[in-house]
Amino acid sequence: MDILAMKFEIDPNYANPKYFRMREDNRCTPTAFFEYKLAKQAESYFKSRIIEMDTEGKYVKWSERSKKDEDASKALSGKYTERLNRLDDMMKKYQSNHPDEYEVVHITDSDMHSDEYGQFKGMNFIPEQSYSLEDCWHLYVVAKHIIKKYEGEAKSDLPTTTKTQSKAEFKARHKQLKDMYRTQLGIPPQEELTVKTVQLSPTMATVRAGTDEGNGDLLMEDLAKDFEKYLEEEWR
Repeated sequence: MDILAMKFEIDPNYANPKYFRMREDNRCTPTAFFEYKLAKQAESYFKSRIIEMDTEGKYVKWSERSKKDEDASKALSGKYTERLNRLDDMMKKYQSNHPDEYEVVHITDSDMHSDEYGQFKGMNFIPEQSYSLEDCWHLYVVAKHIIKKYEGEAKSDLPTTTKTQSKAEFKARHKQLKDMYRTQLGIPPQEELTVKTVQLSPTMATVRAGTDEGNGDLLMEDLAKDFEKYLEEEWR
């Protein structure tokens, strides 16, 4: 499988340069970011399908664990939304007044973007065709191997963005400051706004370097064609 060598016919006006590299013949080839994001989407999607389909425990084991109840926690935090926004403003003001205590670092671009309401949204790529449990597993394995490549030796091939964070020597001070501001604003500690419940949770089988990919390579190439169409539509 060599996704980076694939060629697509796509309208140049809708070829996001993060994902496609235009050729002289007006066709394009995928970038490393295309392959990485395809793998991330495949990992998430096929993990969920495997969990749904694996009724015999071939690839998934279940156990009771204490997990955060997202809805209940959100409901608790919602009572303090205005004060939490004020807390963010206070920390931003402190940052602007003490720029020497912060640094700008480069991180892998997540390609998150805002919708018309200013809310961040991610991708929601759903393959058109259906897959057997074994096919889902093989695609999941291939996706994990691709992700490992880009989180390792090929990380420098991915585009980066920047974020501002506390310098190491100031992290403890900034945490103390934020805790003090929370107290001043009457916001309970974060652990008091986090509701946990005991739930049955899935654990996926471990994917190692030698884990059999079956026909996952060929399936991933077909998936890449669907992903190209999805990206073209998203860019329109």
